[in-house]
Amino acid sequence: GNATCGAYSVATACPGGTFNPLESQTRIEACIPCGETFVMSNGLLISNDTTYRGYYCPMANSSVQIKCPAGHFCLPALAAHVECPGGTYRQSEGGHELASCDICPETM
Repeated sequence: GNATCGAYSVATACPGGTFNPLESQTRIEACIPCGETFVMSNGLLISNDTTYRGYYCPMANSSVQIKCPAGHFCLPALAAHVECPGGTYRQSEGGHELASCDICPETM
């Protein structure tokens, strides 16, 4: 008998600013915005705390998030970290908003 080939789905790469910790996903909806507090995947809540705040995903097809470097903050769903503006700084990793940058102390 003749065998017919079935339609195979191709894995979909997540765009920069998103990630997917699960393998073999074929829908863009499976991509999760990096740095979100409420993280959903395939309709299931993965996290509802601050676990993912202060992370970014700089490249397409990310399966992990990268912690925001010191001196920067990372807004949800952005593919790049943002440098703290002049007159401010951040000593530790994981800044998640502009308020994460501290005002520089005045020098004497």
